[in-house]
Amino acid sequence: KMRKAAMDRNYLASVLAGSGLS
Repeated sequence: KMRKAAMDRNYLASVLAGSGLS
């Protein structure tokens, strides 16, 4: 679960970063 949590966290970070840039 920790690994999945890390993936989800990175995914959310990527989405937020993309939204901020765009």
